[in-house]
Amino acid sequence: MRASLNKVLAVAVGVTSGAIVINTADAQDCPAQNHLRRGANAFLNSDYSGDVAWLQNGRNGTLYQVLDGCRQIFVPAGTQRLYFTINNVSDLEGTSFVGVQIIKVQEMEQQPRDVSIRRNAGWTREGRDLPAIDDEQLDGVSIDQFMQLHDANPFDDSRLRASADNWWHGQPQNANISSREKPKLWVWHDQEQLFRQNNVQLSNRLYAFSFGHSGVPFDVRIVGTTRLIMRILFPSGEQQIQEIDLRINRQG
Repeated sequence: MRASLNKVLAVAVGVTSGAIVINTADAQDCPAQNHLRRGANAFLNSDYSGDVAWLQNGRNGTLYQVLDGCRQIFVPAGTQRLYFTINNVSDLEGTSFVGVQIIKVQEMEQQPRDVSIRRNAGWTREGRDLPAIDDEQLDGVSIDQFMQLHDANPFDDSRLRASADNWWHGQPQNANISSREKPKLWVWHDQEQLFRQNNVQLSNRLYAFSFGHSGVPFDVRIVGTTRLIMRILFPSGEQQIQEIDLRINRQG
């Protein structure tokens, strides 16, 4: 994706428009040389603003596989976790956030099938700091119910919290936007058929970040996973959505 973060994350722009979905599901396998960048500076620059990369050799790795046009990746047998980063380079300054939804298609049936939530540190709600949430399963909130909650008007997120006083939705510290402002962005319409399968898990995440050259890192546990569909939500500015569909092939 070559969409500038000046457009997709700019709070000051205030542009409202229909969501633009970039779906890479029908793209070709990752051309290794064309999409591989060596070193953080080779990926975390304005040429790849808003793009997502897979850190091919681990959390602290230096090989960035840009997931623009990729539909499958190859990992060593026994790999348990994949690491990614979102390019946050922009002419803007300050703090914003990005939403990440991840469908995991598993080899085996999944029970229970409640959704999970995650949020990094640096969030507030109603004047108080919120602690980070690390893969909290929402008891009794199915995938369908999660979508219905975000599609309802008025929006009531009282069931979306890790504890009584640790809400999932909130506002990044020192930012003037909230993840509660556009709840319908979280409604994933075009995967309704997949959500009916009993081997599917859904993770919903919020990541606050500052503009710069640090990237927005996230990881996914892939034990028993055959396919990842990741939906990157940029709620500010032009409401751009990037969708990445990856088949996981294990080697060795």
